[in-house]
Amino acid sequence: AISRRAPEALQAELFDARLTCARDLIAQGEDADAWRIFRQLEDEAVTNRQRAAVYAQRLLIAGDEAMAMAMRLAQSPQADIRAAGLRYIRQIASTEALRAAVADLHTLAAPVQVAVIEAIAQRGETALREPVRRAADSDDTAIGHAAIAALGRVGTEAEVPLLIERLERENDREVALGALQRLLPAEAVNDAIVEHLPDAPIATQRRLLGVLVARNATDSPPRLLRHMAAIMERGDAADGELIGHLADALTELGLIEHVPAMLEVLMAAEDEGRRRRIERAIIRTAMRATQPRDAVPMVIAAMTQAQPPARAVMIRLLANLAGPAALEAVIAELDHEQPDIRRAAVRALAHWPDPAALPTLDRLLEDDAHARDHGLLLRGRIRLIGADEHRPLPERVAMLEQAMAATQGPAERRQALSIFGRLHSDEALSAVEPWLDDEQVRDEAAAAALAICRAIAADHREQAMHVLRSIGDVSENQRLRNEAAALLERLEQEGG
Repeated sequence: AISRRAPEALQAELFDARLTCARDLIAQGEDADAWRIFRQLEDEAVTNRQRAAVYAQRLLIAGDEAMAMAMRLAQSPQADIRAAGLRYIRQIASTEALRAAVADLHTLAAPVQVAVIEAIAQRGETALREPVRRAADSDDTAIGHAAIAALGRVGTEAEVPLLIERLERENDREVALGALQRLLPAEAVNDAIVEHLPDAPIATQRRLLGVLVARNATDSPPRLLRHMAAIMERGDAADGELIGHLADALTELGLIEHVPAMLEVLMAAEDEGRRRRIERAIIRTAMRATQPRDAVPMVIAAMTQAQPPARAVMIRLLANLAGPAALEAVIAELDHEQPDIRRAAVRALAHWPDPAALPTLDRLLEDDAHARDHGLLLRGRIRLIGADEHRPLPERVAMLEQAMAATQGPAERRQALSIFGRLHSDEALSAVEPWLDDEQVRDEAAAAALAICRAIAADHREQAMHVLRSIGDVSENQRLRNEAAALLERLEQEGG
């Protein structure tokens, strides 16, 4: 026996040694001997930690009494003892025993109900969902919230209507959102959420769409698109906000195989705002794909059936996707009978993302029929010359000089000069130097020349020094003059 007169530390060591001995007896199948030791230790325990350790082991060999014992422990005011009972409920108790034990869950004190519900939630068994559903109706907020949260772990798609109803209650909203985001099985729950969308208020629909996005419900876009089509067919202007929310969800959830259905909805949209929201969803969907240009033939096929407003949007889509097939399709639209479509094609080519459009831009710039778009086309040409890094540098300089000669205002010249500053050659410096005398673009010319001088001064020292002196003479920008003077001084010192 443990001597009450022994030092406290020794008493604790002896207690733990006997507890270990009892555990070993359980492992050897000697439950009766272990039980006797546990009863003695229970009488001799000094601290709640010791008592909890004894109870945790007794639960393992308590047989049919274990569940009732665990429920009693879960109601203890002592945290260590309470934890022992809840651990058994959470990790060890059989489903059948626990389901029977919690049939009268509502009779327990509120803190105990919350703790037991949380333990059930961690088990994640749908077989225990009924007592949790009943607890969700409790008038006690803590119990109700614990139950709603638990349904996210033990519930099924059958809980979706209840959770949506709670989503509409401000006090329950956050916990219901969390439960909906966790609820399984994924596809069945996603279907149930989409099924209940049309009957929900707009604010609730917006939240449910956010839930689908949080769940990464990439199986839901076909049904979301049907919902969107039905709304647009209704023709109610007040539905614009909801269509926007649906488009935002599709932006996050769409897959490349959903693009044809998105294009159908695009063609049904009756105002430009809605078309642009759907356009954004299609672009984001395509760009997330491993091969974004797989969407190009889908867009081209849809264009054959599209009316001018939707057709113009599809031209923009092709410009975003780019590639040879997209470029060919947009060039073909330059001959469309509708002026708005031709203009959309011109704008798409002017904003084309790669230099493949340069030959077509050159042709359009030479065509008087496109004089009204001269500035737009020229800016596009200048941008693509800057992006055409595979073209030989002298050829890019010559093309940019030609573009500068065709400019009609300072905006295009500033754009061209900014690109000249990245073309580090003596030819580029020679092309920029005359623009130091143009008051409208003098600073931009000086900045470009200074950048080129820094890069080529080692091989073209005299030319660089000449241009740096010119910057100092004509620029009214103090910073540029100072930088030019510092570089010039360094070059002069290096030259001796």
